[in-house]
Amino acid sequence: MNGNRNNSRHLKTYKVQHLRTFEVTPKNVLPNTQTAVELLMQGCYTYVRSFNMSIDDNNGEPYLILSDPRNGDAEVERFRIGRILYPRYRITPPDVCPVNNLLTFTIKAGSMDDGRPRRNEIHLFQVLTCPAQTIVNVLLRAGALDNDSYDQDINDSMLISRAPSEPNLRIPLQTSSSGIQLPPMITKEDSVYSESQLSKETS
Repeated sequence: MNGNRNNSRHLKTYKVQHLRTFEVTPKNVLPNTQTAVELLMQGCYTYVRSFNMSIDDNNGEPYLILSDPRNGDAEVERFRIGRILYPRYRITPPDVCPVNNLLTFTIKAGSMDDGRPRRNEIHLFQVLTCPAQTIVNVLLRAGALDNDSYDQDINDSMLISRAPSEPNLRIPLQTSSSGIQLPPMITKEDSVYSESQLSKETS
């Protein structure tokens, strides 16, 4: 958790819920985002932890910051944005899935400050205060890495599922429409639902 914070500036803050982190050992390929989301959705509910997510410009070396609103916005974790891989979002109507505004990104083992993390990771968040597409676009503009040829999958049994530490909520993952096929994760501007549609559906 390094970085010169004396001259840092939070550009924007978003309220999010951390749903799950999936991990795989470094010798294996990076886990596929769609697989991780499908594994999450197999449960009836999940425990989550609420965070404030902000972008810190840090004198031109931006970081994604997670802070704890229950503890005076104390910083819990920071990710160097230039090392964040494959930011993705998926927006679905609330009657299809309660977790309907998903943000995910991948962290490669050893790519962050101090050689963290020990394993390849995919982090899954529910975004509460804006379309998840907005954060994906912010991360890409700030230097997060994308690769359209990234389509490798991994055996589900290799994935380690890690629930958030110190969860504060339990949310459902199933609805009466649980059999509906969810749309794929997407990136950049090709959203299945526009921001105006999302506002109507979640109001």
